Amino acid sequence: MSARGCGEESALESHGRVLNLVRSLERKASFLISAKLGGMSLSGTTEGLAGLIELNRAANQYSQEAFGFAEILVQHAPHETRWLKYAGLDLDLKSERVTKAIDLVLDRKAPVILHLELNDYEPQSEMIIQQLGQLLARYPNHDFVLMHMAQATPEEARNLVESHASVHFMTSTADAFASFTVAKAGTSHKAQAGWINLFSAPPDGAPYKGWLADYLPVLEWDERWKSLIEAHSDRFVFAADNVFGPHWTKRYPAKLKLWRHALSLLTDKTARMMACANAKRLWKLEMACGS
Repeated sequence: MSARGCGEESALESHGRVLNLVRSLERKASFLISAKLGGMSLSGTTEGLAGLIELNRAANQYSQEAFGFAEILVQHAPHETRWLKYAGLDLDLKSERVTKAIDLVLDRKAPVILHLELNDYEPQSEMIIQQLGQLLARYPNHDFVLMHMAQATPEEARNLVESHASVHFMTSTADAFASFTVAKAGTSHKAQAGWINLFSAPPDGAPYKGWLADYLPVLEWDERWKSLIEAHSDRFVFAADNVFGPHWTKRYPAKLKLWRHALSLLTDKTARMMACANAKRLWKLEMACGS
């Protein structure tokens, strides 16, 4: 778990709140230091070096209890929803604030999680993939994790996985729930329009009451993704990306039900690695992965 406060919450308050929650769960959760460099509020710490100073301070203060760092924002589409108003972020992997944040995480010998949105920033995608390849080649022994599957195509992901042993993909916001957000693109609900779905499309008209019960019996993996994940089962990490309150309540049990079924369609080895073992290895988590 990690957080970086929206609105008026400071970085210190955000880290303290989440860390106290993790402590109360008695080792049933782990804590990642936020690397958002000022959060989502654009409230002064986003620009210049202030966010990097905050990140360094948090790294020093919480290193004994944290298992690593959360995502470094490189690209993030604008948001205009009831939960978040955000102007967006369009940087690249050579931007100063990004390279300095990456260097800090590298120095701490933690996996580098990158927040890339290749579809939402399609005109820059070729440049970003080229820069990413250079970064991975420069640090072949350091793990990099692409949040939200980087909104990559199966072909882009395959090229990266087969060219670089240190790159991993995180499945957050890459299922039917993400497709509902995409369907709202262009409406008053302004958010990412480039999320991918690793599976077959949900039923027409979803999300309606009972849609998941109709969907699960016919859910299938996109064969391009399934073949890639089965062939490189050590490179994919399950994640849910619960950000706002409703994500933790109504949506979370449904998302787990979907993913339990989806993982059952993979080989046992791949399912265990994707659901647990890869995260345990990358962040040295203190947990057991069941059989």
